[in-house]
Amino acid sequence: MYKRQGKKRNSVKFTSLLLYFSAMTPGFLLQVIPSILEKEGLVNLLLPSYILSIFTYILLPLVGANIGYKLATVLASTTTLITGVLTFTIFPYAVLMFAPFSLSLTAVVPRYLISKGERTENLRIAQNIGSTSGIIIPVLFAINPETSEYFLSICSLISILI
Repeated sequence: MYKRQGKKRNSVKFTSLLLYFSAMTPGFLLQVIPSILEKEGLVNLLLPSYILSIFTYILLPLVGANIGYKLATVLASTTTLITGVLTFTIFPYAVLMFAPFSLSLTAVVPRYLISKGERTENLRIAQNIGSTSGIIIPVLFAINPETSEYFLSICSLISILI
């Protein structure tokens, strides 16, 4: 008798979906940063913040390999949350830290999830679903243009606490 070979299901853990969604949201908030910095007369902060992002994107996974991806993810998320709130409220210069850490979250989250046993095939699905925040955030701004972009940005940033 032959054993029937079952197909492996590609079921993505709900926590992986939430983590990807939360990790990608701050990066998508960067699309409103230019208008905020323009109002403050600080558009010149954009280039240095994006240059720092390149280095952070490379270095954060290396740091995660040494201290653990969970700790690196927590530290990057906390830094993103604090600097994001500062950027969108009282201290626009915090964008110099917000942009690099918000973009580099996507460099450590997959490694953290793999270390927790998530299959790489499932990570692609989670990443695609998580990228929907790239659609949701601009739609929120378009639906309610009277609402302060600061308020919507803070609410989106708080979503990384999920």
